[in-house]
Amino acid sequence: MTKLMLPNSHRQCYQEFKQALEDLQVTVSSGQSDPDLAGIQRFFQEQVASLTAEGIDPSLVSRWQSVQTEMHKQMRLLAVDLTFFQASRQLSTREQRQRQIVSRLQTSIGYCEVLVTGET
Repeated sequence: MTKLMLPNSHRQCYQEFKQALEDLQVTVSSGQSDPDLAGIQRFFQEQVASLTAEGIDPSLVSRWQSVQTEMHKQMRLLAVDLTFFQASRQLSTREQRQRQIVSRLQTSIGYCEVLVTGET
């Protein structure tokens, strides 16, 4: 299978996004009740979602778009999960929501890793 090689500018953007997601994961894992998702959402919309297929091998564009679409879906679901996490009052519910957020962040980090390394 052909590696998903992206232009350096794309890979750098995904690397920065991955780092922001990893930082958020540490924050959520530590139990902080008000993690800053707004900054990550803004970065995603302004930097990641605005990336174009320019410079990507035409035979790989479809795979790249699929990963982009999945990342967008994960960001929307993360926002919902965070809302439920912040609204939960019982400890067991908060812990369950926290685990869901961490899992979703791991999935998004994995997508970034695929795009940074080109390994699919």
